Amino acid sequence: MMSAMHTEISLLDLLADGETHSGEQLARELGVSRNAVWKRIKTMTGKGLDIQAVPGAGYRLDAPLEPLSRQAILNALPADSSAMNASFVILDEVDSTNDFLLRATDRDVAGDRICLAEYQTGGRGRQGRSWHSPFGRNIYLSMSRDIALGPDVMSGIGLAAATAVLGALETCGLRGAELKWPNDILYEGRKLAGLLIELHGEHHGRSLLVIGIGINISMTEDAAHHIDQPWIDLSSILGHMPARNRLAANIIHELTLMVDTFTRNGLAPFRERWAAYDLTKDRPVRVESPWRPLSGIARGIDDHGALLVETEDGIQHVLSGDVHLRQDQLETLND
Repeated sequence: MMSAMHTEISLLDLLADGETHSGEQLARELGVSRNAVWKRIKTMTGKGLDIQAVPGAGYRLDAPLEPLSRQAILNALPADSSAMNASFVILDEVDSTNDFLLRATDRDVAGDRICLAEYQTGGRGRQGRSWHSPFGRNIYLSMSRDIALGPDVMSGIGLAAATAVLGALETCGLRGAELKWPNDILYEGRKLAGLLIELHGEHHGRSLLVIGIGINISMTEDAAHHIDQPWIDLSSILGHMPARNRLAANIIHELTLMVDTFTRNGLAPFRERWAAYDLTKDRPVRVESPWRPLSGIARGIDDHGALLVETEDGIQHVLSGDVHLRQDQLETLND
């Protein structure tokens, strides 16, 4: 008998075209009862998919979507991309793509490890925040690599990773996005994507680098009720649903190139691009840090990726924390 999760993924494949499918047809295609179809649709709706019941006709998604496909992603990668040799998995459901890679036991295997998921039950963001992850709508992607450098040498890689992801988003037509230190991608002051960088290793030894990425592709209003900050999705910006598999391939390719470059040359090759998209440069900001809050004027980043904030006491180098534009700055940004 088909497992519940396999039924959900197979249902997603059948409904992905956005057309109306009768309960009888879906049951026949899946080899289950109509009641089983109804139960799975109810479960998937609870995970953030907007599946509409059409009286007397059947079920349909509110809009077509593109299920993630390993082969489609591989086909979209440049033929000479080093990502072609990565260990690659797409999961129907996982607690967190970052956690999945952190649990990996094959760390002696050379090359990158890539994990994508259609749904996360425990997606994580920076500062211990949760990342809401509705089913089949967005991109939840993590990449890991074992690196012969200690975490102290890798400071600033989150900023470099953000420029790589922004570059990949621009390949599908995005224009006008900005970067908020350290690695949030915003559009018109609203969050489009976020990154979670995790480094595990000895101070001067090797590191396990895990880069987690969440991108809002097509959020439903119901799913968005769980988000506690201004947000936007890529479909709203572009006016159409972008190809998820091609975008995933572009992100993977850009990330592998970025890590290759960073491990050789550090943050320096990425600073100019970061500066070009810096949302807070020369603007009044408030920083909530683990040590103490401070306010001042953001003055870009230093050689190691720390945020420079000019205060009454001089330039402060902020290593971690949350940055907020002053409210009047946000109002101006959204006018």
